[in-house]
Amino acid sequence: MDTSSFISSCSAHLESLIIQAPSDFECHKEEAVQTFHKTDLYISLSHPTFGQSYPLNLVPNKGIYCTSILTRVPNPDYKESDGKTDDLSTLISKSNVSKFKSEWSLGLAVVSEDKEVLSSLSQSEIDEVLPQPPSELTHPLSLYKEIKSTTAFTTTSLLPTPTFDGSILTTKHTSISQKLEYPVPSSPSSWTCLHSPSSYKNDGNLWLNLSDGYLAGGRKNWDGSGGTGGGMIHYESEKALGRLKPLSVKITTLNAELKGVDCFSYDEDDMVNIPNLREMLDNLGIDYANLNKTAKTTAELEVELNLSYDFSAITEEGSSLVPVSGPGLIGLKNMGNSCYLASVSQLILSGNVEEIWRRYGKVEIRKEGMMSSDIVTQVRKVVNCFKEGYTSEGYTGAVGDDDDPRGQVLPTMFKKSIAGKHEEFNTGQQQDAVEWFRWFLERVSEAEEEEVKVKGLFGFEMEQRNVCVEDKTVRYKKSEDNCLVLNVPKEKIVYEEEQEREEKKMKVEGEEKKKPTGKVSIYDCLDHLTQPSHNPDHLWEHNNSRGTTSTLGVKTFPKYLPLQVQRYEIDEATYMPKKLEVDVDVPETLELEKYRAKRPDGDVEAPDSAPADVAPAQFVPNEAALQQLMGMGFQRNGCVRALLNTGNSDADSAMNWVFAHMEDANFNSELSPSELSPSSTSDGPTSMDVDVDEAAVASLVANLGMFTAEQVRPVLAHVNGAQDRAADWLFSHMDSLDADIAALAAAPAAASSSSSPSGSDVQVVSDGQGVYDLIGFVSHIGPNTGSGHYVCHLKKDGKWVIFNDDKVALSVKPPKTKGFLYLFVRRDGGVEGW
Repeated sequence: MDTSSFISSCSAHLESLIIQAPSDFECHKEEAVQTFHKTDLYISLSHPTFGQSYPLNLVPNKGIYCTSILTRVPNPDYKESDGKTDDLSTLISKSNVSKFKSEWSLGLAVVSEDKEVLSSLSQSEIDEVLPQPPSELTHPLSLYKEIKSTTAFTTTSLLPTPTFDGSILTTKHTSISQKLEYPVPSSPSSWTCLHSPSSYKNDGNLWLNLSDGYLAGGRKNWDGSGGTGGGMIHYESEKALGRLKPLSVKITTLNAELKGVDCFSYDEDDMVNIPNLREMLDNLGIDYANLNKTAKTTAELEVELNLSYDFSAITEEGSSLVPVSGPGLIGLKNMGNSCYLASVSQLILSGNVEEIWRRYGKVEIRKEGMMSSDIVTQVRKVVNCFKEGYTSEGYTGAVGDDDDPRGQVLPTMFKKSIAGKHEEFNTGQQQDAVEWFRWFLERVSEAEEEEVKVKGLFGFEMEQRNVCVEDKTVRYKKSEDNCLVLNVPKEKIVYEEEQEREEKKMKVEGEEKKKPTGKVSIYDCLDHLTQPSHNPDHLWEHNNSRGTTSTLGVKTFPKYLPLQVQRYEIDEATYMPKKLEVDVDVPETLELEKYRAKRPDGDVEAPDSAPADVAPAQFVPNEAALQQLMGMGFQRNGCVRALLNTGNSDADSAMNWVFAHMEDANFNSELSPSELSPSSTSDGPTSMDVDVDEAAVASLVANLGMFTAEQVRPVLAHVNGAQDRAADWLFSHMDSLDADIAALAAAPAAASSSSSPSGSDVQVVSDGQGVYDLIGFVSHIGPNTGSGHYVCHLKKDGKWVIFNDDKVALSVKPPKTKGFLYLFVRRDGGVEGW
């Protein structure tokens, strides 16, 4: 259309236009704010939240809009491979060029009240009038120009940069000796592994030693696959001769800007950042300015591995799976190690939790704030995506146009809104699915205006019955949670007879083979949770005695019961979490009434405090440890204070405390009565008083070998009994361990225990008979929860369906024994307030 007609259409709306973009201006062309519909995006130039992108049927009001249009055009750089060249870089560059490319253009459109586009002007037409715009169009054209130049709008992706080990550290070897001993061929087609040329697979996995220019293959994998290992062999042989050549760079990732280049330090055994990489390459005469990245970086390879690895145990690889689609059957595109997010979202947002569909399964325009980061808006968008079940417009990656980011369900705004300022969830690193589940419930519940929150659907109470060993009086303690965590009792694991024979054979032959997978019942795990445990250090104030026998039970049964099977333990060799290879037999109907918390008749509750005539218990130092410490030349008061702060267990732990605190002003001062009787000033139960699984305490003490039971116990209470998280906590607080444990021990138990996520209250809104049906589960495969892959299985209309990121199909063999997080629904009714 001509400019004059457009001006005429605009004239009625000019007064409503805002003149300047707000300071928090934000707009996105990759993803509409309110929906995943595949449609052109409209950005209002008059609405207060004009920076938001809307599909046409959801625009807030009539007026002038900036519209983004995606077109698919032939790619002039695309050339069919002739198959005659053996130039690796040429072949790779050709394979990475698409026949078509997507181009974005901007335009202006006038929209009527009934959402009809009255008239529009294309980008080329607007560009013609921008230098000298008619006065009537000053506002829309200036805003159009601002939107066009906005970084947020021209960004091609909202995805975080994939990272896999948190932040890559800067190498300590910023100054190394360099002498070019092995000139690098100028043509990449001539690059090969100098150590094993015949074994090199020409796959781009070549590493350049920055000390001498030696070019060799990357390291072998644990199973013998991967590179030639020539780079490592060269480093080790040079080191044996007294020549340290620690740094290498993946030469096939070099480019003119030196962006995204893989660097590795053999000496530090890790990926590193080399701040003066450009200088080092110049010293070796490497012409990186004329090189293009031709191979995947380590980060990209790990993303690809998580997407394509043969996770047959949980993804039903090898089975003939029939794809399905429709309401509740929508896949979510992997954004780079985001399968933890996809699987949890599919578990609770795809319709099996009917209350969430009722609350969020409607489209509403929230007119205040930035909707791209509004939690309620983004949850509603994902829920409506599941509820509508569109496939014709490309809601699933298999159907949508891969060149069109709106042709796939890529929930980037959803992730960013829920992650908030969380340091780990904001990265592209793999995360623990259960931690994301807890975090999601907290974030959404905080944002909800309704009195009954989403987390209330899953909230339940546990009750601990504590019996004083001396006088048999009882004290009951309640806690709240929204996920029942079960440890696997090793003593209950059963191996098949054939597996047992194989295991004995391995021991005789001395072979190191993978231990056979055992089996255990979910009821064994529940029995383990609720069996009596003994804490000899628990102090009873009413009679100054120590010792408690505790029994845990479920006080209330929620409508939906999330149940986590803790499949990880601490590796004795590495002190890192490792997976316990065990199949857990989980029936589709779970009977839990026997695990309900009970209060036997005749229980006598212990008084809340000590009688007036009973003096507080005095601290009695471990005499042997005290004498050992004093024998090293330290004064008695300092040694007693050290034992007091380290659990009074042994001299070694106390000595570490002494070295850390010997400069304290009060180190050798006399201990006050309140210090020697800490219970006399206690404000209530602390994490020291929380009874934990003593078997877990003993396991950590034995496996870690450097912490005492007194140090481990409050940490286990703090992390709700999760051994892997307790080990992480202990190692991450090594620099101030005693002080941090003392803070945990002194903190009120309700605040320090992670049984309620983030220390906040878990809403409990229902109770009923403890009979449950299994409706879904998330499985995980990999060495630990921060790596590997997550997959979701859901029961839909009596049939099991597998959700593997964006792939959805009927399940043939649902791996119910491999679950990491199970979701059960109570048989006997709903929840009030929904």
